[in-house]
Amino acid sequence: MEKTTRFTNVENNAVNNLLKLGINIKTGKTFEVCAKDTEETKPRTEAIEKLYRTIKLEQKTRDLAYLAVLAATERKGVIPLYVKTAKSNGATREEIIGSILIGLPAVGDIVAQVLPVALETYDEIEQ
Repeated sequence: MEKTTRFTNVENNAVNNLLKLGINIKTGKTFEVCAKDTEETKPRTEAIEKLYRTIKLEQKTRDLAYLAVLAATERKGVIPLYVKTAKSNGATREEIIGSILIGLPAVGDIVAQVLPVALETYDEIEQ
């Protein structure tokens, strides 16, 4: 039986719009869409942006939460980008560490493997 993701009523409309555009949230196509924004993918990118606008979090909190997800899913390649974004939105070094390590009990040491990349990136950015 296929595992499904449950969303709140507010998120359902945005998710349904994404699915109508052929974006399968479970397969991670959103990364492909964001990486290749062309005329063909522009409607998809706009739908993703619309979904993000329904998320009622401050930008720094959203950045830190997304870092936690990236660490838990071993997306090492994009960690530096989101560390830079989080830092530019006011995240401290300690908050970056916390957002990455928060997944440790759930997914194990895979999150610790991205920590050096995150901290190196954070420390390289001029204050």
